[in-house]
Amino acid sequence: MKTIQFILITIFLLGCSSSDFEPEPQSPGDNSILVKASGLSESVTLFESISNQTHSIESDGNHEITLPTNQNVYNLSIISSPRQSCDLNYDLDLSCQADVCTAEYRPVCAKKPLAGLTCVTEPCETDRYLTFGNYCEAHVDNAWVALDSECGGLEDQVAYHQKPVYVTNLTLIDIYADPFTFLESNVNGNSITIKFEVSGGCGSHHFSLFANDIFLESFPVQQSFAIGYYANDACDSIIQIEETFDLLPIKEVYQRAYPGAAGEHSVVLNGLGTYTFTIE
Repeated sequence: MKTIQFILITIFLLGCSSSDFEPEPQSPGDNSILVKASGLSESVTLFESISNQTHSIESDGNHEITLPTNQNVYNLSIISSPRQSCDLNYDLDLSCQADVCTAEYRPVCAKKPLAGLTCVTEPCETDRYLTFGNYCEAHVDNAWVALDSECGGLEDQVAYHQKPVYVTNLTLIDIYADPFTFLESNVNGNSITIKFEVSGGCGSHHFSLFANDIFLESFPVQQSFAIGYYANDACDSIIQIEETFDLLPIKEVYQRAYPGAAGEHSVVLNGLGTYTFTIE
C-alpha cells in the first residue's frame, strides 16, 4: 500500500465573492446528522451519495437527517437551490443568499445534476455537462467544474452522478489532502473507482481527482494526476472508502490535443490505470 499526501488547494471563484471558514469536527451521532440552515428563500435539495438518498431543506433552522442503519459516514452535497446561492460547508452549515456572481466571462465546463431526476432502483444518467460564464456561476448552480474552458464536445452530454475529474494545469494550483492510504483503483468504461483507507467512522469524507491538462508523449500517452481529500470526522477507526469519478473530461481534452484522432485510444493515468475510449 502506498500513502500519499498533498498540500493546500486554492481555487478562486472567478467573479464571485467568498469567505473562509475554519471547519470543526462533527460530533459522533446515533446515525443522524444535523444540517444548520440559514438565509433560505426557497427549498434546497441535498443528496447523500452513500445511501443514494435526497433530502429537502425547506426553511432556516436545524434539520436532522437520519442515515440508514449501520451507515456511520456520509457524503452530502447540494444538487438544487433555485434562485439563490448556497454553500454547505464541512460542518454542515447550509447558508444561502441572493446570487452574487458578476458578468465576467471566463468560461468553465461543469457537470450539473438534472433538476427533478433521481434514480430509484439502479444508477442512471442524472447529470449534464454545461458551459458556465465563470466559476462562480457554476458554483451557484451546484455544478462540479471539470474544465477551465467551454465544454466543446462535452456540451449537453448526459452522464452518471459521479464527480468529474477536474482537468487543469496542475502547476498553477495547490492541492490539500488529509492523510490517506491508496489501496486500489479500477477503470470501468468512462469512470474510475478508487479505494482509500482513512481514519474515521462517524463523519464526512470528500475526495477530488485532478488531472494535468498536458499529456506526456509516449505510446499510449500518459497523464499525471493528484488527489485532494478533506475529512471532517472525529472518530479514529480505520475504514475503507470507495469513490467513483467520471473520466469523460479527459477524453474531451485528448480530442482537443489530437484533432482528427479516430478509433480506439488510451491514456495511462500514472499509478491508477489505463483509460481506453473510442472517438468516432
